[in-house]
Formats: sequence, C-alpha cells, structure tokens
Amino acid sequence: MNFELSVKNFIQDKGLLRKGDLILVGISGGADSVALTLLLRKIQYEFGVRIMLAHFNHNLSKACSVDEKFVRSFAASLNIPVVVGKWTKTKGIKVKASLEERAREARFEFFKKIYQEQKADALALAHHKDDLAETVLMRIIRGSGSYGLRSILPKREIYGCNVIRPFLAVSRKDIEVFLKTQKAEYRTDFTNFDTDFFRNKIRLELLPLLQKSYNPEVSSALGSLADILTVDNDFIQIEAKKIFERIADIKGNSLCFDIRKLLNQHPALQRMIIRLSYEKLKGDTRSLEYRHFEEVEQLCKVRPDNSVVELPFHILVKKINKFLIFKK
Repeated sequence: MNFELSVKNFIQDKGLLRKGDLILVGISGGADSVALTLLLRKIQYEFGVRIMLAHFNHNLSKACSVDEKFVRSFAASLNIPVVVGKWTKTKGIKVKASLEERAREARFEFFKKIYQEQKADALALAHHKDDLAETVLMRIIRGSGSYGLRSILPKREIYGCNVIRPFLAVSRKDIEVFLKTQKAEYRTDFTNFDTDFFRNKIRLELLPLLQKSYNPEVSSALGSLADILTVDNDFIQIEAKKIFERIADIKGNSLCFDIRKLLNQHPALQRMIIRLSYEKLKGDTRSLEYRHFEEVEQLCKVRPDNSVVELPFHILVKKINKFLIFKK
C-alpha cells in the first residue's frame, strides 16, 4: 500500500478529519512536519478541509531562526497561511531535561493560543509509528501502567484542543521515501542526535538494538501493544466514569468519596476513579505515577484518620471519618 493511501485509510478509520474543518498543522521545519503539511495539502479538497501552519521558534540557538525562515518560505511557496511564535523565557534553565520539558510546554501553549484564536477544529501533529514505539519503550522503562502505555493516541483532547496524529500508521522510513518522491527540502534538528536526551537514547541506541537482535518489526509490535491497551483502558474509563459520577461529591476545588463505596469496586476501577479525581482537580494526569496510586490505596485501607497523601502539583488526599477527600 502506498504512503498516501495508508495515511488516508488511517484518517478515515480513526475519524480524524471532517468536512469543513480548519486544521492547524504544527510545523517545525523537520522531515515529519513538512511531510504532514504536503500530504494534508494533497488531500485537503478530497476531505473538504482547510489548513494553516503554526511554527514555534524555541529561540535556543541560531538554527532556530534559520528554521523559522525556512518555514515562512515553505508556507509561502505552498500559499498556506502560517503563524509564528517565539519563546523568550529561555534564561536560567540549566538542566537539559528541564529545558526539553519547558520547551515542549511553551510550544503547546502557543499552539493552544493560535488554535483558539483561529477557531480551529483540529491540531495536527506529525508523530509517526516510530515515535509511538519510542514512547512505549520510554514508559515501560519508567514503570508506567497500562494507562500510560497507550502512549500517543491518534485523536485526543489536550487542554481544549482536538489533537490528531494522521501519521501513526506510517514509519519514519515511509516518510523519508515520500519526501524524496516530492523532492521536498526540510530542516534537520541536530539536537535529535544528542543522547543526553532520554528519547534520543531510546531512538538511537535501544530501538535499533531491539530491531537487530530481537524483532525487526518491534515498532509495529509496540504499536499493537499501545492499541490493545487503548481499547482496554477506554472500556475501564467508561465504566469508572459512571461510578465516579455516582459516588463523587464535588464541591469547588475538592471532591469526596465514601471509602467503602470506592473499595467495593474492582481494583482497576478504583485506580481509574483515583485518576479521574486527580484529573478533575488538576486538568490532566501528567506526573501521576504508580507509587501515588499505592499511597492512596494504603491511605484507604490501613492508615489512620486524618492521614494525608500529597500528590503532584499540590493535590492533597485526606482520610476523614471513613471518607476520602481530594483537595487542590
């Protein structure tokens, strides 16, 4: 199956595009986002959508300015509107991991701002099959549960943005072949070869080792694992939401459960209800780890009244008179 047909089938199967949609495409200037722009431009009339580009200049090196210039020129050559943002809060961040995380957050805040201003219907990002495999491996190594191993989803709401990823059915190699057929130029981010970054270490060292010595199709296998867990977790989440709505007493920045009613549920549902509670107060579940679920479970079962568990971002869980109280 050729590249374009694979992506189109994936888009249709996952319901990623609707007629009349305005699609905001996040573009760095790299191979993946350039290919995504070219592909969406080719099929936009068939699917009845409009596209515009959003580029975020991380302002971390001279190369970032060159990337911005390239994206502006690329957009002009295709007659596609582009909006550019620039990061100004780069000083005082010394740890690479911290810098990477802050840069990612700043980029998404920019995307969210443009998404809302333009009244976009979807934000398209160029994550592909190999990105998915890398993320699953990263989360396995870090001890993620089945919810986290869903990894990168084809369609997901993030901070009010409908994020879609049309390239999850194709590999990096497929993208490179497509770019050659299009005779397309793109920018190379040389920080992608710096193995001080955890993801790069997975991409450049671990994944090739697994492909060479264990399973040449390991990327597809990890993608299948993520897909299976997505389906399983969707079912658990649907059931947990029904119970959450029935037993949670929500008041402002706090919510309360009867501990007995919580513990009467299957452990998988208990943990999903805890996750939903955290998400209700924080807005997402980032930084929530397995040990946090264990601590809340211990709080419910064996710790005395007035005991407290502190979850990330100052979400407190307190046990009072057979009730469990989550408070921001």
